[in-house]
Amino acid sequence: MLRFILLRSLRALLTVFLVMLFVFFCARLTGDPFVVMFPDGITGDELKMFNEKFGLDQSIPKQLSLYIKNAMRFDFGLSIYTKEPVTALYSRDIAQTFKLASCALIVSVAAGFSVGLYAGLRPKSKLSRTLLSVASLGYTIPVFLFAIALILLFSYYMRLLPSQGYGSWRHYIMPVLSLAALPTTTITRHVRRNVMDVMTQDYIKTAYAKGIGLRKIITRHVLRNSFLALVTVLGIVVTDLVGGSIVVETIFSWPGMGKRIVEAVMYRDFPSLQFGVLCFSTAVVIISAAVDLLYVIIDPRIAANA
Repeated sequence: MLRFILLRSLRALLTVFLVMLFVFFCARLTGDPFVVMFPDGITGDELKMFNEKFGLDQSIPKQLSLYIKNAMRFDFGLSIYTKEPVTALYSRDIAQTFKLASCALIVSVAAGFSVGLYAGLRPKSKLSRTLLSVASLGYTIPVFLFAIALILLFSYYMRLLPSQGYGSWRHYIMPVLSLAALPTTTITRHVRRNVMDVMTQDYIKTAYAKGIGLRKIITRHVLRNSFLALVTVLGIVVTDLVGGSIVVETIFSWPGMGKRIVEAVMYRDFPSLQFGVLCFSTAVVIISAAVDLLYVIIDPRIAANA
């Protein structure tokens, strides 16, 4: 167990470090940030002054060395656009992203698990097929298109919900539905497949033969295995939520980390972009490691074979 945890931790640290390198180099391939900041032009002296202020006048290896050293002290620099520490910027945004993602996770788990369980127990019923058809929209319709469709329906035509911003509970409905669409489909399919597989096992047939009712079979066997299927896709679901939040927050002008990253790309704000992507990737890596640890707790044989 200890060996497994150490190896998984080292792998997680290596992944985060490689992400840091990737974002650092990709950000600098986008061009000069001060061209965007000053669209009407800038003098050579002014350009030199700004480059010196943000350390962009140094060579790429030197910039990378300073970036890694400062990052180890949790100093990720100043935003080129706002002149504020990027840690302060994202500390205001992370709470909003967490609220949105948490609500979407609750909705997707509740809807996906319920639909998947019913569809697995009643695979040939009309209601089951209808629910699966609706759930499959999460795979067939892109997140941005689904979000725009919700805005057109509930904001433009029906005028029931606000299309942008953050405030009351009504602001949550469309962003949460948009963000939960793909994870709901993922959970539904995995739980349904797992339930159908369990229901064909010999011990289930034996339980029926002994006269055990369907309700006891579900509570004793089906639900337990369905929860294991949910743990299996938890890492995928979190990845879907992280990726989808960038799109959803931008479309609905939600004041979160995803919207901040998009703005950093638009303005070529290197420090803000680097820190934002690092935060998202670190969250995904930590949750993936936690899921792996759950596997080990559930089945210690995994650690022995790792």
